Amino acid sequence: MSSIEIASSFEIEAGPAEAWKALVALRSRGRGPDEWWIPGFEARAAEVEADAGRRLSVRKIDEPCAGTLIDITFEHHGTGSSIRVVQSGFDAAFVKMAGPAFWLHSEHLVADLHLFLETGVVARRAWLPWAPLGVRVDPEPYGLRVSAVSSGTWAERIGLCSGDVLLTVGGAPVYDAGELGVLERIAHQGEELPATWAHEGERVEGTALV
Repeated sequence: MSSIEIASSFEIEAGPAEAWKALVALRSRGRGPDEWWIPGFEARAAEVEADAGRRLSVRKIDEPCAGTLIDITFEHHGTGSSIRVVQSGFDAAFVKMAGPAFWLHSEHLVADLHLFLETGVVARRAWLPWAPLGVRVDPEPYGLRVSAVSSGTWAERIGLCSGDVLLTVGGAPVYDAGELGVLERIAHQGEELPATWAHEGERVEGTALV
């Protein structure tokens, strides 16, 4: 079975020893002696390999994505550090089903880890709840083309079809998956949410319950 990995790098002002110390300080959030708690990922993880100030490799215990491997390496960069984060072991079929939302969420996880290592703040942003609108999209140079609509969802109720192009949601323009993801965080279940979209050469508008 093929698997997918995500990889990202960033730089912080603290040196590798300081960054390592910050992660060690959070170990109390784990439940066992060989467990870590990884900020951003907001999850307990079992230690696979630990080389102080150089590399931490852990396997995620908590769902979602339990069993995936998170590998964090630290290198000196000037007076600070260069951090590389790789999470591997995702099922390719799952990644394909999730679509652009998978990659966007991955960026958010790493951004929250970056924030922690830079400022010491545990943001708790990436895992805030959202109201999925039931629409899968493919980013195009001109916007978001609808690729699939889930039954019983806002997207179906409002009348979106495969091939349509989303123009606005909740009165806000949408050009990329990131903007749509933000709107899903703002939307609340049970509220009326308007949208406009392009359908077979026409601009269409409608409103439906989330």
